[in-house]
Amino acid sequence: MSVHDHRNAHFLPDFMETAACIANLDAVVSVDTSVANLTGALGVPLVAMLPMWSEWRWGFGDRSPWYASAVPVRQTEPGDWGSVVGKVAAIVARRDWRR
Repeated sequence: MSVHDHRNAHFLPDFMETAACIANLDAVVSVDTSVANLTGALGVPLVAMLPMWSEWRWGFGDRSPWYASAVPVRQTEPGDWGSVVGKVAAIVARRDWRR
């Protein structure tokens, strides 16, 4: 599995380039940003790292009603990102982002 990170983001000058890049990835792990929303809109598998009280479009369970390819992972306690990272690591290790 290859991992790509934000250090190459300067090569993506606009959303068309960003969308093209995302479309060529197996999956994306992101916090709630425009990249996460674009990934979900494109239908690319997404593991979204979310705060305990997240935006409405991520839904309230382990599925997003707006982004079928998204696996929302929320904090169980405000500020507890450690548990979120642990859950995301397990999802990625199992490659469990596919539906």
